[in-house]
Amino acid sequence: MVCREIFQPKLGADCVEKKRMNKNNFYNPVWLKIEEMSQKLIYPLEIKDWLIEDLKNGFSGKPRRVELRVEDLKQSL
Repeated sequence: MVCREIFQPKLGADCVEKKRMNKNNFYNPVWLKIEEMSQKLIYPLEIKDWLIEDLKNGFSGKPRRVELRVEDLKQSL
């Protein structure tokens, strides 16, 4: 999967993810088991759904080429 960031994400002050930021304001990534992914809130939701689908299908088929616009992203499950 290739991603290109076109905006700078910002976390709210009360966001749970703030707890994973280190003193230099870098996010500390977390490893998940594939089986746990569907139960976790991972943004953008579209990418999470595609990754789970591709994992189930063994990444067969053509690579996805889409442009996701922030205003078009799903906001809830």
